[in-house]
Amino acid sequence: MIKPPDTSVLVVDDDPSCCQSMVEPLQRAGYHVESTTDALAAYRQAVSGHYSLVVTDLRMPNMCGTQLLEDIRQVHPTMPALLVSAFPDRQALACARQLGVRVLPKPFSSAVFLAAVTALLSSADEAAEP
Repeated sequence: MIKPPDTSVLVVDDDPSCCQSMVEPLQRAGYHVESTTDALAAYRQAVSGHYSLVVTDLRMPNMCGTQLLEDIRQVHPTMPALLVSAFPDRQALACARQLGVRVLPKPFSSAVFLAAVTALLSSADEAAEP
């Protein structure tokens, strides 16, 4: 898949080092990346901006990742998303399944992360084609 130049990804993780560990490989791969460590700020960014994908941590203060995605999808119902978590529990996994969102367990390598992002964006591109 050739990535279009306007592919934007929003990365959300309350841990700045985890956030940066996802931002850097995306930027090296040529994606336009914006990030935040605050779920409420992420919601505002997501609904006012145009992103091809949202990557969010599952457990964060103020709002969990599944709630963030539910809220974003009220405005952008087809927004592709990826949840990442070091502590995925049954309830969170069930909620992710209901949202149709993959959960990528932490820790993960940059290669595994980029493969997951590429697969999600490819699926979204295929679904958008007439």
